[in-house]
Parts: sequence; C-alpha cells; structure tokens
Amino acid sequence: MKVTLGDLWRPGGTVDRGAYALVGLVGFALKHNLDRLIATAGFDRDWTLFNYWEPLQQVGRITSLHGDEVKFLGTLVATALPFIWVGVTMTLKRLGSIGAPLGLVILFFVPFGNLIFFLVLSLTPARRSSVYEGDARPTESALLRFVPNHALGSASVATLVTVVLGLGTTLLATQLLHNYGWGLFLALPFAWD
Repeated sequence: MKVTLGDLWRPGGTVDRGAYALVGLVGFALKHNLDRLIATAGFDRDWTLFNYWEPLQQVGRITSLHGDEVKFLGTLVATALPFIWVGVTMTLKRLGSIGAPLGLVILFFVPFGNLIFFLVLSLTPARRSSVYEGDARPTESALLRFVPNHALGSASVATLVTVVLGLGTTLLATQLLHNYGWGLFLALPFAWD
C-alpha cells in the first residue's frame, strides 16, 4: 500500500509492515533531530536518545520544575503532539491490517515496551481476508470464551480489566519510572476504549 501524506492523519484503513516501519523510523529521526535542535539552540542543553526516558536528570517531580524547565518540557510536548497523532494513527492502521484488537494502541505509550511493540508490528505479516470458505469457521479463542455474551457481564469484565491495567500502568509510570510519567500523561487522551 502506498502511504500518502493524508493517510498519516486519518486513522481508517490499513497499512503494510514496510510502510509502517518506514513512517515510524523517519518520524523518529525527524522528532529526535527537532528535539535536539530545540534543546541545543533554544535552551542550551545537550540532547541524546537517553533523554527521552529522563529529560531532566535533576527533577524528580513535576511540582519541583522551574520556569526554564517548564518552558523546555512544554515546547517538547507541543512539538510531540503531531508525531503522537501520526504514530497512533499508523499503529491503528497496522493493528487493523494484522487483525489485532485496536485497543492495543495504548502500548504505543508504554515505556521501553513501545520499542518491542513497534518491532512486532513491523515484522508481523498482514492477516488474510476474513471471508470464510464453505462451512469452515475459526475456533473461538480463549479470550472470547472469557468475555461473557451479555451486556452486564461484558461491562463488568471491561471495567475490571481497565481498572487493573490502568492502575498497574499508573503505578509503574509514577513509582518506578518517575519522569516517564509524562508518557502516561500524554497517553490518557488516546485511551478512550
């Protein structure tokens, strides 16, 4: 599939693994160099790949940020938004093309795990058509057997899974990864499902 500039902004459709990997790598290269330019030219700071996991080494909490640090992080967040949108959009397209649940897009924001997630999506081949041949039906997966058929049961399971995953992610980001809590903050608007 040929990816046009407009396809980067619309979440519908699918994308093959080559285009997904290319857009991801080019997007990362552009974003990293933009961040490097902002850090060095605009704020007289060094910027390496490791700064994404800890952009401010001396600051442990958001409440201890000072004026220059607030401007620096605000600028990085503002310039990250279009890249986040394109990344989420392309990830949704890729998940659709391999037949995976679209809710897995939240893994785009998981510290370190997002790199593995990108690699898996870049290597997984697209799923074949879902049209059944004759009477052959796919067997029901273990996940589908776990989810109840009725509305109240499905809502209960969805609530339980969401609370457990949300609490676990929040604790991981705020207690273990401290500064990477920004990733959680930026991911929340995309966690609508």
